[in-house]
Amino acid sequence: MIIGIADTMFARGDMGSLAEKTIRDNITAITTKDDNSSEADYRIVRYTVPGVKDLPVACKKLFTESSCDIVLACGYVGAEPVDKVCGHEASAGIQAVQLSEGKHIIEVFVHEDEGTDRKLTTIMHNRVVKHALNVLELLKGQTTLQQKAGTGERQGWNNASRLNIDNTDSDPNSPRSYKIGIIVSEFNREITFGMRNEATRYLESLGHTYKIIEVPGVFDMPLAIKKLCKSTEIDAIILLGAVIKGSTKHDETVANSTATLASQLAVQYNKPVTCGVIGPGANWEQAEARSLDYVKRSIDAALKMLDI
Repeated sequence: MIIGIADTMFARGDMGSLAEKTIRDNITAITTKDDNSSEADYRIVRYTVPGVKDLPVACKKLFTESSCDIVLACGYVGAEPVDKVCGHEASAGIQAVQLSEGKHIIEVFVHEDEGTDRKLTTIMHNRVVKHALNVLELLKGQTTLQQKAGTGERQGWNNASRLNIDNTDSDPNSPRSYKIGIIVSEFNREITFGMRNEATRYLESLGHTYKIIEVPGVFDMPLAIKKLCKSTEIDAIILLGAVIKGSTKHDETVANSTATLASQLAVQYNKPVTCGVIGPGANWEQAEARSLDYVKRSIDAALKMLDI
């Protein structure tokens, strides 16, 4: 068996060397007594190219010139639009090589906009190692990964939660239980934490679950909204906060900018985001008087949108 590794100079980490080390450290996983194979029966051929668009040719040459049985293609895609185009073209080329050769190319791409340097380090390590192990599993045969089928396993970050599709209620009119994301502003907590407590009580009374994220202020909500929008476990999001009017128009800036971004994220991710933020233009007494009503309205709106 010959295993090919194609990697690039452009990557910010030595993905090829990590893949090679992982395969060498775990090569015994595919050596069995039944066929009298040994580590000596497996060879690694590595081909390093400048960037992701060069990977398809590298993969092709590993098959045709080095007679590889499988190839691991490691690439790093930058965050700029031109980088995304290059990444897409590289992926399309890799798919074409797979089809023409009738052999697997395991694509291991890391995108710069997946997170900060610290998160990228973890993603790059996990994705390379897990896919290198997948290469060894695939060399055993087409049934070796069946035990992991449908488990929601990700090769890079946390696994997705598994869905039980064996027994589902097919009646569209049956009661549904949703998981609601609650984003609460810590600023003016004398009001907002009471809103948070009322939200959890009301959701529990309706048979729904929730996840709470507390942020410093209403202006800081968009990043938390995006995080929950991307989560497959969250069905809808409610925003709870109180923007009190002061001597300037700062309250308008805070509330309006957050409302705009919240609606944009809702449309982008096709997930309801409802606004239980009091203000702008409200004084303290008005905020206190309206707080519980805003909670109920935002939850009812989210549930109604989910039904729609």
